Amino acid sequence: MVIVTGWLQVEPLMRQSFLSGCEPVIRQARAHPECSQYVLAPDPILADRVHVFEAWETPEAVTRFREKGQQPAVMRLIADAKVEQFQAQACPQ
Repeated sequence: MVIVTGWLQVEPLMRQSFLSGCEPVIRQARAHPECSQYVLAPDPILADRVHVFEAWETPEAVTRFREKGQQPAVMRLIADAKVEQFQAQACPQ
């Protein structure tokens, strides 16, 4: 499993527009057979922050999805970001 997590910084007054503009990408990711989680969520305290959390079956699935590209108008709203990708293994229950 691959976990993608981090944050995006957007102008506080544009945060809701950013999240609304990301809805098509979120829907595409959630429909992808190798994506089990895809969330962009506003931070409840920092008005300029959006949290990212994604879970994918393989690194290749992430790459294939990213190669489709993001919506440029929405991407221009990102002032800063720190998003990292990790390989994870499920713990036995």
